[in-house]
This record gives sequence, structure tokens and C-alpha cells, in this order.
Amino acid sequence: DLHLSLRRQRQMCIRDRLSNLSFSAELRVQIVNCEAIEPLVAMLSSDNIECRWPGSIALLNLAISNEWSQRIVNAGAIPPVVAALASDDYRCKLYASMLIRELMEDDESGDIRLQAVNAGVCPALVGLLRTGDNNQTMAEAASALWSLSQCDEVVKHMLFVDGLFYVLTGCLAKDALRIRERCFRTLTNIHTKTQMSKCTHLIHGTLLVLRSLPGNTYVRDYLSLILLTDDMLSQAMC
Repeated sequence: DLHLSLRRQRQMCIRDRLSNLSFSAELRVQIVNCEAIEPLVAMLSSDNIECRWPGSIALLNLAISNEWSQRIVNAGAIPPVVAALASDDYRCKLYASMLIRELMEDDESGDIRLQAVNAGVCPALVGLLRTGDNNQTMAEAASALWSLSQCDEVVKHMLFVDGLFYVLTGCLAKDALRIRERCFRTLTNIHTKTQMSKCTHLIHGTLLVLRSLPGNTYVRDYLSLILLTDDMLSQAMC
């Protein structure tokens, strides 16, 4: 037990130093050159929850570089990051949502987004928005969904995520501006990239939620978009 305790103390000391060092641009290069990406990714799956979220912080700072983002993904970061979105720990959820968003930031090919989708990122992010226990985490989840919705191939998968439209539409009435704005942009991307008129169950559900919301700018703008681009939706409003 003493040996295990000392080992964990060493791990936490290294954890703290790495997450702090990663804030420096010069030291980030040294961290990467020391082949630290793989150990940091391993921290995301640690049994010790106090190692998981600092690993996300360090990788988040490294992911600022597009080249390093790909190395982080190649090291197998996507599955443990997605798993962390369902953690009971607030810090794990927050930094995991920030990391997944940053990894997709410069993903021009869409490969990273598709890997994240295959790992179950969409239901996990919708779950964070649905629980609504923290505005900062919700804003990061909404930003990640917005990033996902910029890829045509990913949008096809998003249509089948349970509760996606109800949750996104409901978030248009949230007090936090960033949550409203990101959810509006995500809904707009999905609507313009797909033939929503064929998804009647989603159409009517979305309209019911919209009708129940206070009439802020995002609610009105999304409703206007629907009515302008889809005859079936217009008829459903009658």
C-alpha cells in the first residue's frame, strides 16, 4: 500500500508539472520532442481520476498545433477522451470537451471528426447538453457539436443521434449566449446540409420545441430558416 501510495504521488507530481509546462510554447516543443504524447494519452485512461483531467489539459495545450493534433489522435486519444465526456467528475467532462473541440479545429479532411463520431462523441456531447449542470461544459459541448456539423459526412450520422434536435432546439432559450449561438449554428448547418423534409418525426418535434420557447433572436432566426427553406415545415406550422 505504501509503495502504491508513493507511486501515485509521483504520478501526480509529474502530472502537475506536465500540465503546467504545456502552457509555454517553448516547453510544448520540448514535451513533444521527449515523446510525451503517448504517456499523456495513457493518463486519460488512468484508474486515478486525478490523472485524467490534467492529461486532458496538457494535450489540449499541445493540440494548438495542427501537426501535434494528428499525433495525439494517432496515439489513440479519441476513445478515452470520448469516454471522459460521461465522467462523473466535472473537470474530466470540461477538459475532455475542450480537447475534442480543439482536435477537430483544423481537421480539414474530416478524418478526426469521423473517428470521434465512430467512438460515440455525438451522443456523449448531447448528454452533456441535456444534463445542463454547468454552463461552461455545455458551451464547450455545443462548440464541439458545431465543429462536427461542419463536415457533411458527419452530419449524416448526427441525424440519427437520439434527442439531438430536441436538446439543441431547447438550448436556443438558454441564458448563456455562447450556448445559444453554437446550438443555433449547429442546427443551421444540419438543416442546410440535409433534406430535413424527409425526417417528419424530427420536423414536428423541432416545431413543438420552438413553439414552447421564448421568442429570442436565435429562436426566431431558426424558425425563419425552416419556413424559408422547407415547404413541408411551413405546412406543419399551419
